[in-house]
Amino acid sequence: MPQPIQTLTRAEFVADVSGAMQLAAEGNTVFITDDGEPAWVLLDIDRCRRLIAGATELRPDDARPQGAGHERGRHR
Repeated sequence: MPQPIQTLTRAEFVADVSGAMQLAAEGNTVFITDDGEPAWVLLDIDRCRRLIAGATELRPDDARPQGAGHERGRHR
C-alpha cells in the first residue's frame, strides 16, 4: 500500500516544524514546496533507511500530494 503523502508550503513548514515532524513520524511522506513545486521531502529515519537500502522506491513523479496548503512567495 502506498504511503500517505502530505504537502506543506515552505512557510507552513517553517511555522510548524514540530507538526511536520509529527506527520512524518505517523508514516506520512511530507513534501515541502517552494513556489508550488516540491523542493524537499521529510521522512522518518526508518523509512529513509529502507529507501537507501533499496527496500522501497519513492519517485516524486509518481506521488499524488494531498492536503496542499496555500502557496506563498519564495523566501530565499
